[in-house]
Amino acid sequence: MDIIEKIIKRDGVWEEHVQSLIKQYVTEDDICVDIGSHWGFHTELMCKLGKWVYSFEADTENYLKQKERLKNSTNLSLFNIGLSDKEEEVEWDWKVIGNSGSNGLKNNPMGTYTDESHSIEKKEGKARLQKLDNIGIPYSVKLIKIDVEGYESKVIRGGIDTILNDKPIILLESWSNHYGGVEEESLKKVIHPLLPHYTYKHIKDGDWLLQPIH
Repeated sequence: MDIIEKIIKRDGVWEEHVQSLIKQYVTEDDICVDIGSHWGFHTELMCKLGKWVYSFEADTENYLKQKERLKNSTNLSLFNIGLSDKEEEVEWDWKVIGNSGSNGLKNNPMGTYTDESHSIEKKEGKARLQKLDNIGIPYSVKLIKIDVEGYESKVIRGGIDTILNDKPIILLESWSNHYGGVEEESLKKVIHPLLPHYTYKHIKDGDWLLQPIH
């Protein structure tokens, strides 16, 4: 069984601290964006609470599982693409065996996977990448969740106009390395374009809450 499935079976929820923040900030008139949405656990909650959700998952297997899980959602736009700082196709590099949420592309800013406590294997195929700013979301975005295995800086640069125009709450998973490092200085490098405009707060593990300075 996949590690994420095991945790949900044990706890009844995936990343309860993230779910709590979504419940805190999302209301019925809000537009949300889930970047690196996996099987759609957070997307599903956003759909229940908000007006519309744009969900992005680059891995086709995860995308198809989410598509089936949320097939009855009527306020969801689901994309089988990843978000980055330019439009391109990139080869997959690695995947962690037993963790469907941990896959990496060859041009990952954090490099290849280095945690020797987990088994990895070569991941075949390519992912399509696009800029958030080029998606054309016609509404102001209230909340963005980003969980992209090292691609955070590229996502932010590719969505900088959307972010600075809309000033959404950002729930960001950002590790300093592939084996669980959490460092403030590493985070600052990732969110450098946002530092004059956002405050940040460490929530749990590699998860951060970014709030706009109004």
